[in-house]
Amino acid sequence: MIHPVFQSLKFQLFLCVFLTLVAGLWIVFSNPFFPKVALVENPFPYRFAVLGFVPPLWLLYFRRKKVAIVLLFTLTPALFVTNLNMLRPDLFFIWLCMLTVGFAQTREQVYNGVLVILAGMYLWTGIHKVHWDFVKNTAWVFETRLFGKVFPKWMLYALAASIPVLEIILGLLFFSSKTTLRRILGIALHAGILVFLLVGGWNATMIPWNVALLMLHIVLVAKFDAEVQSQSNGLKVPATIALVLPVLYFVNIWPGMLSWNMYSARIQHIYMPVTDELALYPPDYVREYVYRRDILYVISLSEWADGATGGPHVNEPIFRERVIEACEKFLEENPQ
Repeated sequence: MIHPVFQSLKFQLFLCVFLTLVAGLWIVFSNPFFPKVALVENPFPYRFAVLGFVPPLWLLYFRRKKVAIVLLFTLTPALFVTNLNMLRPDLFFIWLCMLTVGFAQTREQVYNGVLVILAGMYLWTGIHKVHWDFVKNTAWVFETRLFGKVFPKWMLYALAASIPVLEIILGLLFFSSKTTLRRILGIALHAGILVFLLVGGWNATMIPWNVALLMLHIVLVAKFDAEVQSQSNGLKVPATIALVLPVLYFVNIWPGMLSWNMYSARIQHIYMPVTDELALYPPDYVREYVYRRDILYVISLSEWADGATGGPHVNEPIFRERVIEACEKFLEENPQ
């Protein structure tokens, strides 16, 4: 039996929020060797935007919901202009959950709202992975980083191809009464992701979020109730953002990182050309990310960001030039 304390609404949601935020908060005043990508010049530390969640979280805990909602739509987004690299799916998930708590009037409405957010997340992340590049790249990672030559290649390709199917099924299960199957599939999925992240050595700041999601699947036994969901017009706001707005990604109107486009191989990595001199004598913090592509030397900005910050950088087409300019300036100002 699960202790009643661990089944409480506050414990489940605030534990999820805490575990996700801790990835940024414990080094919130650090400036890693990767540039901020800001809309306006500012002196704030790299992860300063994470602090935008603290006041509304405190207000929600003490039931000052109206003020918390105002802050979630003003203060929290405003702080993200200090560093667009913090537009990440884990922080987006937190923002949606906090909006749900703010708009909900009953425990059942909170549960329904969170179920809808989770459904949107798994449906869209699965949809984004339905293409050959994801299958091919994931099978290659399985072979080179996890399983070696233990399994035949066709089995690795089959395993890779099953991932988006399982994620889409999991998303649909949130609207069904099959809570046991949903929980088993969710626990297995996030246990696998944690192994993938830990063994592969990627995206360290995503590990707390996956731990939190794993724990949510263990304790979240509620079933979706359309009638309960319809009782609050406010709940339609986070539900629409999680379920509907991601479709705008396909016409370049909505950001990929806010469309649950995670590990899909759809986002094109940025390779920044550098001079021969810099490539031959690079600063230590980018040395392992310098490659030769065709006739040019380049730096893989995705690998640099992950190695320096434990997470991705903003990779929307509209910000690509700004990212490259920030990285070039950073290299000039930090030659060693």
